[in-house]
Amino acid sequence: MGGILIGDSGYACNRFLMTPLLRPQTPAEQRYQRALIRTRSTVERMFGLLKNRFRCLHNNNTLRFSPCRCCVVIVACAILHNFGIKKGLFEDVLEPLTARTES
Repeated sequence: MGGILIGDSGYACNRFLMTPLLRPQTPAEQRYQRALIRTRSTVERMFGLLKNRFRCLHNNNTLRFSPCRCCVVIVACAILHNFGIKKGLFEDVLEPLTARTES
């Protein structure tokens, strides 16, 4: 399974985990920092939205399954969320997420 994780400054940056720079100096470092912060903020808002919508994800921040099964549950919640948006069930969430992402 490939991919890159996004973490906060409490973790060390390595080949699979991108974290904020302590003091970005160059324009490239500043672009990296802005992109990382924007992406992390979007992901955190989405998890918050999913946790509020699907209470199984809010249970003391713990899914009592194997990591593989947790991924299946989270993806299923995201699919149900997207389905609900397509069917017009969750129109109230579209505006805040869009407005914050564009700024």
